[in-house]
Amino acid sequence: MAAASIAVSVSMGAMKPLLEKLATLMGDKYKKLKGLRKEVNFLMCELADMKNLLERMDSADELDPQAKNWRKDIIDMSYDIEDYIDDFMSRVGQAGDEVGILQKASHSLKTFKDRYRIANQIKKIKAKVIQASERRKRYMLDQSIFSTSPVTVDPRLSTLYVESASLVGIDSQKKEIVRWAITNEEQELKVMSIVGFGGLGKTTLANEVYREVGGKFSCKAFVSVSQKPDIIKLLNSLRLQLGLQPYSHDCELQDLINSIREHLQGMRDKEGEMTVMANNRPLSQVRSLSIFGGNCRIPNLLEFKFMRVLFLDVSSLKTTTDLTGINHLSQLRYLRVENGHGNKVLLPAQIRGLRFLETLDLSEVSCVDCWAEIVDVPQLSHVSVNWPERVRLPDGINKVKSLLTLIGFDLGMSSIESITGLGELTALSELFLLYKGEKMDNNGGVVTLIAALVTSLKKLGNLKKLGLCNISSKVYSGDALLESSFSPPFCNIERLYVNILIFSSFPRWIGHLRCLRKLRLNVKQMDQEDFDIIGIKLTSLVQLNLLVVRIPTERIMIGRSTGFKVLRSFDFDCDGVSCLTFEAGAMPDLRELHLWFNPREWDKATPAGLQHLPSLKKIRVIPMKLRSDTRPFEKKDAQMMKCVFQEAAGALPTGPAVEVKGYSLPRKEEVRT
Repeated sequence: MAAASIAVSVSMGAMKPLLEKLATLMGDKYKKLKGLRKEVNFLMCELADMKNLLERMDSADELDPQAKNWRKDIIDMSYDIEDYIDDFMSRVGQAGDEVGILQKASHSLKTFKDRYRIANQIKKIKAKVIQASERRKRYMLDQSIFSTSPVTVDPRLSTLYVESASLVGIDSQKKEIVRWAITNEEQELKVMSIVGFGGLGKTTLANEVYREVGGKFSCKAFVSVSQKPDIIKLLNSLRLQLGLQPYSHDCELQDLINSIREHLQGMRDKEGEMTVMANNRPLSQVRSLSIFGGNCRIPNLLEFKFMRVLFLDVSSLKTTTDLTGINHLSQLRYLRVENGHGNKVLLPAQIRGLRFLETLDLSEVSCVDCWAEIVDVPQLSHVSVNWPERVRLPDGINKVKSLLTLIGFDLGMSSIESITGLGELTALSELFLLYKGEKMDNNGGVVTLIAALVTSLKKLGNLKKLGLCNISSKVYSGDALLESSFSPPFCNIERLYVNILIFSSFPRWIGHLRCLRKLRLNVKQMDQEDFDIIGIKLTSLVQLNLLVVRIPTERIMIGRSTGFKVLRSFDFDCDGVSCLTFEAGAMPDLRELHLWFNPREWDKATPAGLQHLPSLKKIRVIPMKLRSDTRPFEKKDAQMMKCVFQEAAGALPTGPAVEVKGYSLPRKEEVRT
């Protein structure tokens, strides 16, 4: 369940897309509709004015019945108009620039009826808009909506932090509301309005109910909203409470809303809820469809004419799932399919028809290859595939300039041309590639592959997340990224995860990545200066994962002056874990310490100064082994290891839990090339 929901304003959810599409009809692409430009322009002006009134209605405390009915009718009308325009655009489109005169003439003849039909339809739409405008004047809606001055200080703020014991007279009301909230066998959405004069304790009561029932929800948030809220700030606060990171850059309101809605929808999907649609509802009006659960049945997708979002989890089905019909959902924006490792899924051979598709998520689909035609989808922004399936980068990937996210493709299966072409995707903000290391189909070998990858990385200045992962114990030299000529363009990167490569020394350019929050790196040797660069310069770092092959010759001192002020998780993979010394004030926010080492090389000593880590909650010890080591790691060895670390951490008031994992993970070994 999710205890927070977001109501998208009617002007944003209904009117804004409609106005944008009307503006498109005024553009050069539809210049043959010359006689309708005046009518379309009239509609744009009238609907824009109605949008402004709808926004004022959204901020009003209460509306009279006439205003509510008018608003509902306007929303329904806007969706109907948008559906018709979508259908028209899908039917008519426009011949490509490369098409010859005969093809253009043929296209014009084929779409003549559609262009004639929209002329009549626009006139009908205009009549409806005029009627709505006249009702607005007759009801005097503009006079009934008053603006309110912004509240400088919210008087409810102090009530959010009152101790429960000091509250008097709200127990009975709280129990009644709590009982009403959690007695919900049908798992339906519920809204409770608490009304009354100022100072009666409405916010206090709501907050106490929130505290009481919050633990029963996997997702919750409490937001106090004034009459004139800062929506961006409010939604960022909501993101934080939902476990998401706030947007650190200027963003559109719609982006924030979409990110929260997707997160809540994901939470809901995982818990197996089901939405049942009435049989008499026209399926062509459905914008979003999620199908999952043991008894799910895939409907005829062709009936969902204006579908925008489609999520299908068919993991529980035993029969083949035919999804070839999705190619006809011309308005589809988001497609996610899951089949686990079960039944076969038939996907269409072509997706060129999905010209509005923005997100293609096949990360949970087994036994499927990514369509080569994704390079012809003009608005594609996010693509994820199932990385164990070893999916190659499509040839011509460099053409998809709109790509922001590219996840799960296998470097070893991809051509050098495709890897080099990644450098042309300058809008990329998230890139996650893997290399299994067992097969190379690019004919150039790993040296050529890495060289092509480095060439591409030099051009990707908008990266926020970069992952280069392998799923074997093999690593390859990354010294091409140590060259003085390499200056990373992605200065605002927040996550850098590189375990396919190993560096002979610490890459000093990492110290310039001031926005870095998560870092994973393999290095042959590191010294005190390298640790100081990470701790002092990377002030936003919350997660650090280091593999250091050679045991440092001198102790690594970590104290108050060496940074790491916000680090929460530290993974240190080195046989000389005792080379670490934590001084007073070191890593004040560290919650988890993971230590990886070969027990055959262990000197039976722990890092010194564990008692100086005031926030430490968990110590995890992971014994590693070389492939050539066949000796068993016995239970008594694990018990001895646990006792040593428990004794070292015994002085900590937090009493961190000590866990020793099994002796099964192979040590990463460099492959000479």
